[in-house]
Amino acid sequence: MTRCELIRHIAERYSTDPEYPWGDGNCIFRHGGNRKWFALCMRIPYARLGLAREGETDVVNLKCAPQLMGAYRRLPGVFPGYHMNKDHWLSVLLDGSAAESLIKELLELSFDLTDTRRRKKRLSRYADCPVRILTDDGRVFEGVAESCSAEYGLHEFGREEESLALGAYQLFAGEIVSIEPLSRDALCGFSGAEGAPPALRELYRRLKGLWCAETCAPRLRERWTPENPSLGQCSITAFLVQELFGGRVCGIPLGDGNFHCYNVFGDEAFDLTSEQFIDRELDYDNANEQSREAHFAKEEKRQRYELLKAKLEALRSQG
Repeated sequence: MTRCELIRHIAERYSTDPEYPWGDGNCIFRHGGNRKWFALCMRIPYARLGLAREGETDVVNLKCAPQLMGAYRRLPGVFPGYHMNKDHWLSVLLDGSAAESLIKELLELSFDLTDTRRRKKRLSRYADCPVRILTDDGRVFEGVAESCSAEYGLHEFGREEESLALGAYQLFAGEIVSIEPLSRDALCGFSGAEGAPPALRELYRRLKGLWCAETCAPRLRERWTPENPSLGQCSITAFLVQELFGGRVCGIPLGDGNFHCYNVFGDEAFDLTSEQFIDRELDYDNANEQSREAHFAKEEKRQRYELLKAKLEALRSQG
């Protein structure tokens, strides 16, 4: 399928015309209602996808359920999303490498995942899709969506960001297990076997039970619920992770003068509070490094940080 054929198919199937917001030939396709993108067409060098080929190619970026990423990435012409959140987007070549039927299948999936009216569709549509699940207790379950759903008692997609496995959590850039804490005493009681440093995943599990209305940003406190515990917790959480593990804290502008903060280690981004964003795409490429001093110049934020830190230390002291 070529770029022109894709544009024609989208017009016929979804009654949607391309928009050219940057004036450079790259185009996007949106839902008419919520205005969310479901496809992005670009022309990029093959080398940007890690291919040892000269010249450029047209690609289309499409949203995909995290559970299905591994299976689709093994297919010809499919790559992690270029210039997008690679846990949620794929880049598909429009040079004949990917089968036309596959592109249409992925396009339909992307359209569904970005349409709030369809977000809670039954899993039966994807019953035969292969998935690989890492559960909170370390077990790995491999199979198809239908059997995974039966195994974990889940019958429909909830938030598009959630993992299929009940209780599993997908960090933005994958799970991290190799980062050493700055002090081995700092997380005593949370480490794995034989004193191995804990993963950020384990720290997330602990923090999820400590976040509360009192640690939530004041402007969001009335909306905080135990069902959405990470709401308003991003900056104090990111700076606490930095205190324990080092790295940098970066922030994504939210357009209202506030930032969504997350952690960066080397070139990898890890976001422990992204679950609070149900209907919004986070642009991790549009972020700036954040200053601890600037954030904690606000006394209320410093107090919330100290409260969360104290709760974590109390939990540690309990063993």
